[in-house]
Amino acid sequence: MKVSDVAMWDNALVGLLVMSLAVAPPVSLAAAQRTNGAAKIGGDVYVMVEGGIRPGVGLPVYLIPLNLARDRALITFCRKFLDDISHAVSVDPDSGEGEKWGLAKALRSVVVPVAETETGLQGHYKFGSVRPGRYALLAESENDMWWKEVTVKPGEDVTAHLNNRVAYSFSMRVIYTEAGWRGAVGGEPVSLCNRLIEAR
Repeated sequence: MKVSDVAMWDNALVGLLVMSLAVAPPVSLAAAQRTNGAAKIGGDVYVMVEGGIRPGVGLPVYLIPLNLARDRALITFCRKFLDDISHAVSVDPDSGEGEKWGLAKALRSVVVPVAETETGLQGHYKFGSVRPGRYALLAESENDMWWKEVTVKPGEDVTAHLNNRVAYSFSMRVIYTEAGWRGAVGGEPVSLCNRLIEAR
């Protein structure tokens, strides 16, 4: 075969390759996500009050992956937290005593989030491209927090609303001191950690 013939075949192959790329449909992001089983999680954060609802605007929402190791870490943390609170006297949260760690911040230090977003003007949040698995959604305001656990199945989007009826709601301000967790003045009984332990 002549050199010119080889060059001709090479040019023909290159031409076919270019044509195949030109007619091949582009792979969309949604299709790519379906291929690896990823899905979206979204919903609203709000408080149900007398006469209607109050959307949680501009609140941070965290996505926390869960597994057996993290379940054990939550149980250990919650048992210590409940023990501290049961023996503590109430303190003024503005007294300057200790570090003002709310329970939400403490939970994030035990089970670290993999993603964070913020609610919009209507209290809506969304996480895109979430891999299948078990997760917790954690939202917080200055005095409240919400915790809701969800399971993401391959390619199936999840709608999860966080409010004071369908999610664990916690409205007691706490701070952390050298003596452990202390209850803030005017706080309500702690229930979130009891529920977390019972669920495991």
